[in-house]
Amino acid sequence: MRNLALIVLNYCAYGDCVACVDRLLSFRKDYHIIIVDNHSPDTSFEKLKERYDGTGVDVLQTSANLGYSAGNNFGILFAIDRYQADTVGIVNPDILIPEGSVISVMTEKLYSDPSYALIGGCVIDAEGNYDPSASAWDIPSRSELWKGHCLPGRKKRKKAFMCPVIAPKIAQVDCVAGCFFLAKVSCLKEMDFLDENTFLYNEENILGIRCKQKGYREVLALDQFYVHNHRSGKKSDEKFLQKIHATRHSYRSRQYLCKKYYRSKGLMMLWITERINRVYLALAFIKNKIFR
Repeated sequence: MRNLALIVLNYCAYGDCVACVDRLLSFRKDYHIIIVDNHSPDTSFEKLKERYDGTGVDVLQTSANLGYSAGNNFGILFAIDRYQADTVGIVNPDILIPEGSVISVMTEKLYSDPSYALIGGCVIDAEGNYDPSASAWDIPSRSELWKGHCLPGRKKRKKAFMCPVIAPKIAQVDCVAGCFFLAKVSCLKEMDFLDENTFLYNEENILGIRCKQKGYREVLALDQFYVHNHRSGKKSDEKFLQKIHATRHSYRSRQYLCKKYYRSKGLMMLWITERINRVYLALAFIKNKIFR
């Protein structure tokens, strides 16, 4: 039996986190659950600590908002130190796993080949739709690095995704979605865990590159599904500010990715694309103010 720990990284998402963890607790629990509160400025940590006191769920808090990679690494290192975990799962708070067998089947598939380092499942969105491109994708080419950052026409440029089936119900992919995946601790150690030089976005691309560099493979369980219940209920002004912050985080992450793994080729086009995004968002905001 594998020693599995599931890491749930929370930031101001108490309701989603509770729904996610309560569901995990409802299954046959042969894994550890570790909640890492990424220094939420609200009362999330205190409420989570009180709710799960005595349930066996570990509720930790970071000293600052460390972002996706560092926040999850915080939980992974705790799992290794406290439980000697040989397998970890990254589970975003807005993930709903339909049944416990999803976790056990994915774990079994992960260990069916020594070259597999990470495994993901198939994503169902909040509206109940299955989109393969949300489950896994290719490592972006140099041109895709800046084209994928350009907001105008992004949906029209969505790339068709093909992946080879290499075993029954298992496909080989470059990158699995970071909202939910399982990984072998031994492989993560060789890859120096998640790259903490990014705060948000492109963590999966970097992990995919590192995985290939070490000679490992990422795979997708084609018969295992989960719900990514990602909804946006913000007011228009809040959504605008949210988009501004998101595109800046994405830009910084792509800058780092470009410098570190693409020998800085494409940085100028990335810079130009970011300026286009800012103009595009400003015009969209003005249009919304005038016509709403």
